[in-house]
Amino acid sequence: MRTNHVPCDVIDNIDYNSLKHYIKVHTTRDQATAIVIPGHPDTALAKFEDELYLELCRQHDRVDLFVSSKADELSRRLRTLTPTPKTPPRLSQLDN
Repeated sequence: MRTNHVPCDVIDNIDYNSLKHYIKVHTTRDQATAIVIPGHPDTALAKFEDELYLELCRQHDRVDLFVSSKADELSRRLRTLTPTPKTPPRLSQLDN
């Protein structure tokens, strides 16, 4: 995958352009590409699929971490904004 400098706000998103470029580079047929013999495993294709799967997992994990951190942040904000209910007085306090 390309490792260009990415702005901070883009780090939390899926990099569709990078994925599209990666897929295009590895799936476009050119004259330098070897032809797979029928009945034999295509090791280049298997390697590409494995690398693409790992990259998709990394990007999914990054987005998941961002969503989880934002959910936690919102939860903390709601707890600070929501007044806590007062505990009812104990029976012994009522008798006095």
